[in-house]
Amino acid sequence: MNTHTFHLSLVVPDLRKAVEFYRLLGVELTEDHNSWVGLDFFGHQLVLHQQTRTLPAVAIDHFGCFLSKSHWLELARKLRDNDIAFALPPQLRQENQPDESGKFVVQDPAENRIELKYRSSNEST
Repeated sequence: MNTHTFHLSLVVPDLRKAVEFYRLLGVELTEDHNSWVGLDFFGHQLVLHQQTRTLPAVAIDHFGCFLSKSHWLELARKLRDNDIAFALPPQLRQENQPDESGKFVVQDPAENRIELKYRSSNEST
């Protein structure tokens, strides 16, 4: 994945059937965590979550993308400076490690969730 990878996350009623469909399209399975999977959707990230009684469709549907770390930090600062509330505040994982990553979630005025991420392993330097 490159640093400008688009990300879409959906809840599906039958996870294995959905995986089978996307694999038929030639999409590669990159992560399998039983209740959710990650797919390389032609160079972009598609995450599918198994629907449950407590996780109905649209409960966590969102879209987003991967940014460079510097762009991610600047955007988080800009949102704070403009008093935009975070649905999920900026979080760092594995800070100062080769697989360092960060993410935050905001909502647009129509309450669509947007997740913005970075991964150091995707930085092109």
